This record gives sequence, structure tokens and C-alpha cells, in this order.
Amino acid sequence: MKINNFSKEYGKSIEAFNSKNLIMTRILSETDSVHIGCKTLEADGIIGLHQASISQLFLVVNGEGWVKGKEVQS
Repeated sequence: MKINNFSKEYGKSIEAFNSKNLIMTRILSETDSVHIGCKTLEADGIIGLHQASISQLFLVVNGEGWVKGKEVQS
């Protein structure tokens, strides 16, 4: 069994695409084309608008959030 710690000191700050207050913690490195990580958005955090290079799951476990895709027109 592996216990993961998602505290800021174990993650990496992500600022690409004008992201803000976003911390990435790797859970599983790329194996057989699978990558699992946890992105934590702190208060007023933003994941900058970008085209995903792989399939992704956006799962909110606390608070609220939304995504914008090509199917959604603003």
C-alpha cells in the first residue's frame, strides 16, 4: 500500500496557461499511457484555458467547479 500526501510541500505549483493557485501532486507516473495526479485549487484558483492533450477527468471533491469545452459556447 502507498499513502499519498497532497500537502503543498509535496506538490508542484503550476502556472502554465495563466493558471493560478494550482498545485499538482503525482499519484502514478506514466505507465502504459496512464497518468494519475491530483490537482488542488486553492482559494480563487484557476486552471488556465488550454486544450487537453489526453483524456481527463474533472472531479470536484470539495467546493464547486466547472469546465469549458468546444461543445460549450460562452
